[in-house]
Amino acid sequence: SGRNSYSYDNTVKFVDQSVNDNVRTEYDFLGYNVFLDNEVINVDPITSATYTVVGLNNELSYLFGVTAIYEGPDGGDNYQSVMITTEDSPIYLFGDVGGTIVDPNGDPLDSVVVTSGSISDTTSTDGVFLLMGLLPGSQSIRAQKAGFYTEIADVTIIAQADPIVQDFVLSPDMPRPVGLSTIAGDEMIHLSWLTPGSMDIYELSYDDGEYELSITGGSDQIELGVYFDPNVSGEILQGRFMFTDLFDGNPTFSTDPVEVRVYKMDQDGLPELVFIGEDLLEVSDVEVWLDYDFPEPIEIDETGFILSVRFTTGSGPGICRDENGYIYGHSFVNFGDNYWLETGDLGFPGNYMMRAVASLEGEPEEGRERHLTVLSGGNQNSYILEHDENASYFEYQEQYITISPTPYNSTSNREDVLTEYKVYQVDNNANTTLVATTTDTFTTVTVAENYIEYCYNVRAVWNTDSYGTLESRASNVSCAVPFTFGDADFDSDADIQDVLSVVDYILEEEIPTEDQFRNVDLNMDEEINIADVVMIVDILFGGNSRVTSNHNYQSGDIAFLDIKNDYQNSELLIDIDNIDPIFGMQFLLEYDPNMVSIRSPIPSINQENLVVINRNKKEGEMLVVLIDMSGETIQKKHNTILRIPIEFNGHKEENSQVKIEDIKLAGFKGELINFVVRTNSSDIKMTPNSFSLKQNYPNPFNPTTKINYEIPQSAFVELVVFNLIGQKVKVLNSTFQQPGYYSIIWDGKNDNGVSVPSGVYFYTISSKSFQKTKKMLYLK
Repeated sequence: SGRNSYSYDNTVKFVDQSVNDNVRTEYDFLGYNVFLDNEVINVDPITSATYTVVGLNNELSYLFGVTAIYEGPDGGDNYQSVMITTEDSPIYLFGDVGGTIVDPNGDPLDSVVVTSGSISDTTSTDGVFLLMGLLPGSQSIRAQKAGFYTEIADVTIIAQADPIVQDFVLSPDMPRPVGLSTIAGDEMIHLSWLTPGSMDIYELSYDDGEYELSITGGSDQIELGVYFDPNVSGEILQGRFMFTDLFDGNPTFSTDPVEVRVYKMDQDGLPELVFIGEDLLEVSDVEVWLDYDFPEPIEIDETGFILSVRFTTGSGPGICRDENGYIYGHSFVNFGDNYWLETGDLGFPGNYMMRAVASLEGEPEEGRERHLTVLSGGNQNSYILEHDENASYFEYQEQYITISPTPYNSTSNREDVLTEYKVYQVDNNANTTLVATTTDTFTTVTVAENYIEYCYNVRAVWNTDSYGTLESRASNVSCAVPFTFGDADFDSDADIQDVLSVVDYILEEEIPTEDQFRNVDLNMDEEINIADVVMIVDILFGGNSRVTSNHNYQSGDIAFLDIKNDYQNSELLIDIDNIDPIFGMQFLLEYDPNMVSIRSPIPSINQENLVVINRNKKEGEMLVVLIDMSGETIQKKHNTILRIPIEFNGHKEENSQVKIEDIKLAGFKGELINFVVRTNSSDIKMTPNSFSLKQNYPNPFNPTTKINYEIPQSAFVELVVFNLIGQKVKVLNSTFQQPGYYSIIWDGKNDNGVSVPSGVYFYTISSKSFQKTKKMLYLK
C-alpha cells in the first residue's frame, strides 16, 4: 500500500532476485506462494522476492500471506513453509476534480477547456468536466473558452473515491479599460484611462514565418528569448512559439514542456523578471504555432520586454529559427545568470520563432517591429488571437521592414452598451474595494493620508443583450504615493523650512532623495531650480502677494542679461533689462581663484524679505540664489539686480575673467522667463588710481617703441603722434576703453603705412578729463 514495510526474517533477499536453476533436487528452493485472504493467488511459484496484488478495492482490509516452496520427493508434493501474514488495505494515491461550467444565465457551456498541469478535459453540451489522477494538495484548475473570461480556482485535491466538486461561471470577455495611469496629489490621486477598444492589438515578431534552422538549450538552466521594442506602452496578452524535434533534418530533440517567462527593462536597461508561468507550455505539436495565454495581461512600457522560454530538460524541444530574415539585436540566450547574449555574437545568427500578441497605445515605430496582423476594435477575446494563415509576410531590404498591418474583422454582432466605470483600490493581497463610480475616463480619489502607496484598477460596466449587466476584467494596476507639493521634510506641510531645503538642493549643499525630488519639483521639469522655490513661496502665501501687487504681467517677454565690471567700486554688476517682474534668480559664477576673489553678493536695493544665498561649489565656482521670501518681486536699481564685490589678485600686466553660467530667472507663479545673455563674462584686472602717460621705451628708438599709459575709469581715449610742426602723423588709439594698464607699439610709420623720417616726435593722450604730451626721438 505504500504505508507500511515489514521484515519477516534475517535472510538478506534482493528485490527481483530470481531462482534460475534448471536441475532440482529434493529440498531445493523453488520460490514463493502468495495468499490473499488465505487463498493462493499464483499458479506457479513466484521466483522473485516481490509481488504486486492487483484488482483490490481501496480502503478495504485484506489478509496477505507468503510461503516458501521447496522441491518435494520424487512423485510427491512440494514442501511448503509456514505462512507469514500481514493485514493491510490499499489507499487512494490520487484524487479527481469535476464540476459543471455555466454562463451567467446558468446555461451549460460547451467547448470549455479545463486544465490542471498536463491533465485536461473539454466540456460537451452538458458543461460537465472531470480531471482524474491529480496529486493531492493544492492544484490550480483553469477553465478557458474563446470569448469568455478565463477563470482559475485553487482546489485542494484529496486522494479519495469521490471527485472534488468545483463549478465555474464564465462571463463573456467584455472589453476592458486600458492604460490606467495615476498622478499623485496632496491627499488625493488623479486617475485616467483609455476607453475599451482604444488600443489596437498587434502580433509582434521578427521572423518571416519560415524557419531554416533549430536550436535547443541543452540544459534546464538555459533560456532563449526575443527582445521586443515597440517603443509604445501597452499590455502583452499572449505568447506564440514554434518548436521542432528536428535538427539538420533528423529527429533529435524531445518535445518536453517549457516554462514561459517575461522580462521588462528596469531603469538601467537591464532585464527584470516579471512573469514565470505556473503552468508549463506543453509541446503538443511541432512546426505549428503554439499559443500561451497569460493569466492576466502584462503591462509594458516604451523600454520593451523579453519573451522567453526556459527548458525543463537538456534534450529539447528545439526552437525554430529564421536564418534568412535575421535581424540583429533581438534573439538572445541567457545562461542562467540574467546575462543575455545575442545569437549573432555567439556565432549562430537567426530569429527565434517567438511572437508576442499585445495591445498597444500607439502604432509601433516603423522599421523596428514586424506587425503581421492588427486585431482591431479592442475586443480581447482569445479567439481573435488565432493565427491568420493567409496574412502576407514582409520582405527585407537591408534590414528595413515595410509595415502593412492587416486588420482583423470581428464577427461579433452583439449590441453591448458601456454604461460606467468602477474604480477599485487594490491592497497588498490583491483584494479590491470599490472607491468610485464614474462615466468619465478620469476621476480623482481622496485618500486619508499622504506618503502611503495606493494602488487601483478600473473595470468597465456593460449592459449586454444576453447576460444583463456585466463587469469587464480589471485594467492594469497603477499605483501612486500622494504627497504635499513643496514638502521637502515629509510633514505634509509646505513652509519656510522647505524653501530653505530646496535652496540647499540648488546650491548642492544636500542631495535630495527620489521622494524629496518628486515633492519639490513643482513644475515637473526634472530639475530643481529657482522656479520651484518661487512656486513653493507662492503656496506659502497663497499667491496673494502677486494678486494684490497690481502688476500688469506680460508673460513671454524676453529679458536681456549682462554682467558688467564697476571698476570704480571693485564690483561686478548683474543687470537685467526686462518687462516682466522677477521673483527669483539663480546662476553660477566661474572664475580663476588664483587671480580673483569674490565676496558675497549684495542686492542692489534692500528689501525686507529678500534673501541672497551663495555657496562655493568648488574652487572657482560660486552658486548664487536670490529669492524674496514674502513672494514679492525683486527690485532693481537702474537695471542692476545684484552687486558682487570682487578683488583682483594678479599683477597689473595680467588679466582674468568672471563668467556667468546656468542662469535661471523665475517669474510670475514660478514660470521660467526666457532671456538672452548679451554679456556672459567680464574682464577682471588691476586698475590704476589716476591717468598716466609713461615715457616711451626705448628712446631713441629704431624701428619700434612701446608707449604705456594708465586709465583709472572708463573713458574715450585718443593716443596720437605729432611731428615738430604739429601735424598729426599717426593715430595709435581712438576708442572707448575700460580702466586698466595699456601698452601700444609704434613702428615709425604714419597713417598711410609709410615710414616717417628721423627726428623728434610728440605723442599725446587725451580724454574728457585728462591730457598729457611727451616727446620721443626716432633715429634711422
